[in-house]
Amino acid sequence: MDRRLLLKLGAALGAGSFLRAQAQYDREALFARVRQLAQMGVEYYLCEITFARNNIPKDKLRSEDFLKWVPSGVGALGELQARGYAYIKVG
Repeated sequence: MDRRLLLKLGAALGAGSFLRAQAQYDREALFARVRQLAQMGVEYYLCEITFARNNIPKDKLRSEDFLKWVPSGVGALGELQARGYAYIKVG
């Protein structure tokens, strides 16, 4: 059975708060875990609207193939739900 799950992290805290919260953690260890999850099939979508609203330049993030920009996170959520994903808000 194909089990699809969609977690929304960035918008729950706001991208700016999420990025500032990372400062207290080992960024390399955190990103290594993110990369590991991507290798297991987890997909990461980054909302352009949220980053623009919080004045966070895209070049502040690492350029990785598994990090995908979408124009609107809300729009992307709707599209994914229409394809059978479940939505769980974290935070």
